[in-house]
Amino acid sequence: MAEITATGGGKASGTTVEYKTSDPKLVDRMRKLIASNPAHWTQREIGAQVGSFSEKGNYSGSYVNTWLHGRWTGNEFEPAVVKFLDLVNEDLRAAHAAEFLVDNTVTTEVRYRLERALKLGITTALTGDPGIGKTTSLGRFMRDKAGLVFRIQASPRRNKAADIERTLIDIIGEQDDIFKTAGNRSDCIVRYLIRFQRMIVIEDFDLLHRSAYEFLLRDMWNQLYDRGRGLPIVMFGNVEGIAKLRKLPRQISGRIQHLHLKIDKAFTPKFVQRFMQHHLDDVEVTPEMVKIGHELANDSAHAHLRTLKDFCIEAREMVDKDEGDATEVFQYLYDESLNTRAIVEGGIGKAVSSQETGVRRQLGTGSQRLIGAPRRDPALIGARLQPA
Repeated sequence: MAEITATGGGKASGTTVEYKTSDPKLVDRMRKLIASNPAHWTQREIGAQVGSFSEKGNYSGSYVNTWLHGRWTGNEFEPAVVKFLDLVNEDLRAAHAAEFLVDNTVTTEVRYRLERALKLGITTALTGDPGIGKTTSLGRFMRDKAGLVFRIQASPRRNKAADIERTLIDIIGEQDDIFKTAGNRSDCIVRYLIRFQRMIVIEDFDLLHRSAYEFLLRDMWNQLYDRGRGLPIVMFGNVEGIAKLRKLPRQISGRIQHLHLKIDKAFTPKFVQRFMQHHLDDVEVTPEMVKIGHELANDSAHAHLRTLKDFCIEAREMVDKDEGDATEVFQYLYDESLNTRAIVEGGIGKAVSSQETGVRRQLGTGSQRLIGAPRRDPALIGARLQPA
């Protein structure tokens, strides 16, 4: 512990402030957390979260920065940091344990494109259906490349150049020495990216405003190019965003490579069986369930693996409550999803009866479910489409 006489910073001249030395092990744990998702774990966000574990209620980003650089004041901060990190790490361990880590053609392609962009300093737009594993693949890549990826989540309210600049400043840390140099803040960000190799990843790029593209792919790109550096950017989003990219000036759109991730039965029955078994735990996966799962995973009308995972979680809960055997429950959930889609596409009449297929769901069971019967009603399990 050291005593330092404070002569500024809002304190009266001559006031003695006691600074404690930061615990290096705690600092290392915190830096690893920040590196895992720098766009989320900004110093400002950490200050607010750690503050919830102490009587203070909130710590500024400047205070967190000072602690990360070796010193702090007061008595509550580090004990609160321990509680915060223990809780966050427990949640992360649970999330990683629940993650399915078997690769498929989609995850392999996403990984290759991320590696290529980082190595060559190029900009790539990756589009594809929701639920095929883009975000999961990105999360695994970020853990492997801890600290090298700046992840930005676009939204309808945070999509302009100023929002991107603010997010990058938060990720780097507003108290970083780079921002103490002369020049505007975007120039400081460029100098940081020249000094350190980093990649920017933007999710839901189709929501970005034109000014954001101009900031990244003209202003920053030109400055880095003039200094012999590329700007690796990978943008994830829906294919509709490509139409917006085509409307950008050629100087900008010409710097973006586009790859649409096609499914084309990428999720094989063997992969689907392993995926389902992972999420169903000790529930036996039957061939009938794999057949349904294979159709769900490769059907663009559903959210692919995301939908299949939700099916598995709900089926496991229903089996645990003795609402039916696994195959029957899975078939019931699948039939329910088909009726929900039919309602959305053509109304209840189309869902209850289909002249094209010549089948009709049993009245008194399925029809009641369509108009709001309680979910997971054991009496409905086993109700099947019967010949008209």
